[in-house]
Amino acid sequence: MTISPLTTPLASEPTLQRCATALETLAGQTTDLVHNGTEYTNIVDWLASRRDKKRYTVIEPRYADSQLSDCVRAGAAEGLTCTPASSTSEGSDGFKNESVCEHHDCNAWLDSNGKMHVYAIRGQDNNFSLNPGLSPTNVQMDVCVLTPILYYQFTQTDFTNIHSWSTSQLDGMHPQPGAFYADGDARGYMLYAKYAGGKDANGKLRSASGLPLWNRSMSHNAVHTAGAARGTGYSGKTIVDDWYIKSMIMLKYGTKNSQTVFAGCSSYTYQYALAKDESDTTRVILTDAQAANLLVGSYVMLGSATSAPDRNSANAYSVFDGSKILSKEALTGEDTGYTAVYIDTDEFTAVAGTFLSTAPYWPGYCDSVLGSDGSPISRSSGKEPFVIQGIECMVGATEVLADVILKGSPTQEVWVCYDSDDYDTSITSDYVKVGEFTGTPSAWNYEKEFTYAGGMLLPQGAGADSSKGIGDGWYLPAEGTSLYEWLGFGYLNLAGLAGASYVNGNNGLSYASWNIASRLSLTGQRLAS
Repeated sequence: MTISPLTTPLASEPTLQRCATALETLAGQTTDLVHNGTEYTNIVDWLASRRDKKRYTVIEPRYADSQLSDCVRAGAAEGLTCTPASSTSEGSDGFKNESVCEHHDCNAWLDSNGKMHVYAIRGQDNNFSLNPGLSPTNVQMDVCVLTPILYYQFTQTDFTNIHSWSTSQLDGMHPQPGAFYADGDARGYMLYAKYAGGKDANGKLRSASGLPLWNRSMSHNAVHTAGAARGTGYSGKTIVDDWYIKSMIMLKYGTKNSQTVFAGCSSYTYQYALAKDESDTTRVILTDAQAANLLVGSYVMLGSATSAPDRNSANAYSVFDGSKILSKEALTGEDTGYTAVYIDTDEFTAVAGTFLSTAPYWPGYCDSVLGSDGSPISRSSGKEPFVIQGIECMVGATEVLADVILKGSPTQEVWVCYDSDDYDTSITSDYVKVGEFTGTPSAWNYEKEFTYAGGMLLPQGAGADSSKGIGDGWYLPAEGTSLYEWLGFGYLNLAGLAGASYVNGNNGLSYASWNIASRLSLTGQRLAS
C-alpha cells in the first residue's frame, strides 16, 4: 500500500512556518469580545479561547467498484450526526458546539490594505444587519460568515482519501487555504460571503440579503472588474470559498455527493403560458396545477415569447426579469381551476399565451431557515437553495471562480492565481497549474473522488454517475487548448448533474448568461496554498 501525504503548499516552508507560528502566537485566553465603537478588536483571541485539540476525520472511498459516495467519519467526528433545518424545524446539528464548525453571521469590510474588519456579529450586539450600510470608517460593509482558521491534512492510500480538520495545528496539518494574506500576515479568522453576489444600487458587487442577483452580465472576466471595483483584497469567488463549502458538507454529512443531502435549486425549470389577459396588473393567471409547482418567495421572468423561450433571449424577460412571487390565490366562480400568482413588480399588461419562466433566486431566500444548514421548505425538492454553515448556496445559477482558468481538453488543466491584483484574461506567469481533470471531450463526466491540490478540493476520476462517487458532472469541451471559466454548483435545470462539485468547463472566459453568477470574496489576495 502506498501512502501520499498532503503535498507541500506552494508557499515556501520557512514562510509558511513563520506565518503559522504567528497565528498561534496571536491566540490568547480572552473570552469576552471587545468593541471599540468601530470594530471588534480581539476576534482572534476570542476564537482562540474556544479552540481545541480535536482531530475531525472523514475517510473517503476511492476507486471501489461500488464507487461509494458515503464516507466514514472518524476521530472527533465519529458519532456526530446532522439533520438539516427548515423554516419550521430547527433540525439537529451534532457539530453545533464543536469548534471546527463554529461560525457567526457578521457585518465586515476590508480596509485600503485589504485587511479584514468586523463591525457587528449576530447575537453579540444590536448592530447586525442582513443588508448593512457603511462602516464607521465609511466603507461599504457586507454580510459574511465568520469562522476560525482551520488546519487540514489530506492523506491518500490505495483505497481511501483521508481528510482531517482541526482548529489547532496538529501533527501533519497545514493551515487552510486563505489563512494568510499575500504579505505573509496571518488573517487570524476567516470571512466568507453569506450570499451569492448581488448588485447594489451603485452597481457594486455585494453580499447582502434582498439585492438583485448579478447574472446575465457575469463571467470570469467580468467578475475581475466587479471585484476590483470594491477595492484592495476583494474579488469574485475564490477556491478558498469553494474549499470551505465542500469541506463542511463532507465533514458534517459524511458524503462527497452533496445532493444526497441538499438538492439545491437544480430542478426548477418550469415555463408556463399565461391563461388570461389582464391590464395594469401585478399578477398572472395560471392553471391550478401549474401554479402549484411554483414556490412563494421564488423568482420568475416574463416576456413576449409565445412558445417556451430560451431564458437568455430578450423575449423571455422583456416584461420583467427576476421578480419575486409574493403570494398565490385560488380563483372561484367562472375562474375556478385557475390561480392568480402575485408578483413583486411594477404594473404590466399580461397577455394570454406569453410565457412565465422560473429564474434564479435573489440572495436571502434562506434567511428563514432556523438552523445553520437546510432549505426553507424542502432540501430535496430541487426547487430551493440551501444553506450550509449559514452560507447560501445553489440559487439556480452557476458561480464562476475568479481565480481559476481552465485550459484544454480532454485533459483540462486547472490554473490558479493567488493575488487578485494579478488576475488576467489569459494564463500568465502569475498563474500556477495545480491539477487537471481528464475525461471524455464534448460530454458530461461524473467524478469519483477528490484530491487536494493548491488549495482546492479538486474532483478527479471520470466514470461515476449521478448517484455514485462525487455524483456531480464536469463538462469537458471538444479537444483543444482553449481557455475556459470554472462554473460551479449548476443551475435550475441540471438536476443530478448539479452539486457542490459540479464544473462546466465549456465556456470561454468572457461568456455571460442568465445562469451565471458569482459571489464576493474577501480572500482575493493571499499566500499560495
